[in-house]
Amino acid sequence: MLNYNHLFYFHVAASEGSLAKAADRLGVTQPTVSEQIRQLERKLGVTLFARSTAGLRLTEPGRQAYLHTTPMFRESERLLAVLNQAPVDETRVLRVGVTTTATHAISSTFLLPLFDLPDCIPIVRTSDFSDLLRDLHAHKLDILLCDTEPPCDVANGFRVVELHRPRLVAVAAPGVIVRDDWAGTPVMQYSNGSPYRWEIESFLTGHALKPRIAGEADDPALMLEAAIRGGFIAFVPSTVARDAIAADRVRALAALEPATGVIHALHHDGAVVTEAIGRLVEHARALEA
Repeated sequence: MLNYNHLFYFHVAASEGSLAKAADRLGVTQPTVSEQIRQLERKLGVTLFARSTAGLRLTEPGRQAYLHTTPMFRESERLLAVLNQAPVDETRVLRVGVTTTATHAISSTFLLPLFDLPDCIPIVRTSDFSDLLRDLHAHKLDILLCDTEPPCDVANGFRVVELHRPRLVAVAAPGVIVRDDWAGTPVMQYSNGSPYRWEIESFLTGHALKPRIAGEADDPALMLEAAIRGGFIAFVPSTVARDAIAADRVRALAALEPATGVIHALHHDGAVVTEAIGRLVEHARALEA
């Protein structure tokens, strides 16, 4: 079992961006906050923050943890409001559906801006396109994110916005020796059903590259780890590889043109929905910058 206090101290530190601000908010000392976070890191077996003189920066595991603690503690506040019979504004609940295939094209931080919306409780779930579309029609969802442009007959009645056009990068661990023609170097490839498959094959053919296909997968996070640990070349969305490149865990070998697969949002009208879409677009641009 995870310690609730450890999770809360981590969540506050991540929200505030520094131990000093977190300590002030919690009414404790900085060493207390730091120790609570260290105990959580030991329990999870990961490093949650990259500490520097500039403050705290979430690592990739830290971002994933924050993605889970944010709705957790929002629900805690909601529970207190209900038990205290305080009014709860149901109109500020934002229901978002993400297709399973779309989750493979975006980084784990892509949806984080939703959890910064003021006085809003985002509820995010993943399913296949047909189920989510049915719920969007039934107004059980406010936003549907998918990785292909919906046909006109499907999109009829909804607003459709292009949120993000992923750019694939080929990465490999720093110590992997790669010849100019990539001959013999193992490469992770996507399955036949992936929109990335054709793009990668076209890139390899167009540049006369002849790597050895070592395996197939559709999860970019898995492929990135294969590149880091297994000596493979992997093609992953730049937003997924960004932190690993910055930390010198992998190096970029090539960048493809923006992918034909595009993350689209189908949505109903509404103030909170419009604000959410705007923040996602802005965040996606920042990730690609």
